[in-house]
Amino acid sequence: MKTITAAQFEQDFEAIIDDVAQNKTTYKILLSTDSDQEQAVMVIPYEEYEYLQDVYTDSLNLKEQSKPNQDTIL
Repeated sequence: MKTITAAQFEQDFEAIIDDVAQNKTTYKILLSTDSDQEQAVMVIPYEEYEYLQDVYTDSLNLKEQSKPNQDTIL
């Protein structure tokens, strides 16, 4: 993972997008804020997004399945 500033992302947008698409590089883009808390966004290859989405969906399904059935509670 590479960490860059929003200004760097704007300046090198095409090269960064090419790096993500061709080399599967992940970028953390730091946003400038007035607060003390760091804020950032991620740029990840689509394949990683699909994987994370599947894991998240599976997790939600498992949570739903493990909930007690309200009809059986007396």
